[in-house]
Parts: sequence; C-alpha cells; structure tokens
Amino acid sequence: MESMFKFRYSIKPENLWVLTMVNFYRSFLGVCNLVFTVSMVLLAVRFWSGSSMGIRTLITAGVLLIPVFQPLMIYFRCRKIVSTMPGDMEISFDKTGITTSAKEARSHVNFSEVKSVIRIFNLMIIYTRSKQSFILSDRITEGKSTSLYSFIKENVNERVKDSRHRKN
Repeated sequence: MESMFKFRYSIKPENLWVLTMVNFYRSFLGVCNLVFTVSMVLLAVRFWSGSSMGIRTLITAGVLLIPVFQPLMIYFRCRKIVSTMPGDMEISFDKTGITTSAKEARSHVNFSEVKSVIRIFNLMIIYTRSKQSFILSDRITEGKSTSLYSFIKENVNERVKDSRHRKN
C-alpha cells in the first residue's frame, strides 16, 4: 500500500508572515535593510542631542521604519492574501505528488515540479518550480511533519534520479 498523507489545509497570516520575512532577510534586500537600520541608529546617536523636536521625530521614524513598520505592513498584506483563500481546503500527498482541493477546484503538482522542501521553526515549506509554495505548520500535519518531510524528500530525490537516467 502506498504511503499517503491527507490534511485539512489552512494558512494563517502568521505562517505566511514567517515565510515572507525569512525569504526577505535571506536576500540582498535584507542586508540592505540591516545596513539602513544600523545607519539610522548611528545617525540618531550622533544628532539626537542637537536636534529639534521635528528632527527627532523624523529620526525616530527612520529608526523604526525597517524593524517595526515594515514587518507590520507585511503582516497586514499577509492577512489580506489569506482572506482571499478558500476556507475548506484539503491537501494530500501520494507517490505521484501533491493534490489540493477546495469545493469543486482541484490542483495537482507532480514531485518532479518540486524545487525544494525546507523546515523553518514549526513550518514545512514546499517550493515548486512554478513559484508556487505550500506552507504546512505542525498544527496542520497533526504531529506527522517528520514522516511527511521524509516522504516528500524521498519522492523528490527519486524523481530527480529518474529524470537524470532518462537524459542519458
């Protein structure tokens, strides 16, 4: 009998926010944000004592822009994205790939289309070549995240081996 995993699938804004923030700070833009924040803190230390109240307000806003306001704006955007997603979705994994279904809509992704699978905090993120991703929290996988992760990695690696043999 083939191994199969089936779960009710729902994304929380917090899960999408974690994914976005991790991807953001793993990129060059994240490095630029860190440099900007450090520069703003150094400017604040240097010019704070000789500044008027208006300049201090601008300095404070500059210091808080990246570490506070940007994550808040990303979170609100994630809430908006999640609110447009169908409510009762189901995701299943079998030897052929990943199938998602909601009411009358159904989608299938073969394991050959999976680019990578990573685990961050309590999330498993499955990236596909079509820039689609699936976010599975431990809450969704009901304690089966380790075995599901192994199952996906095994099937993704198997598909990569098969495609290499076909080319030769």
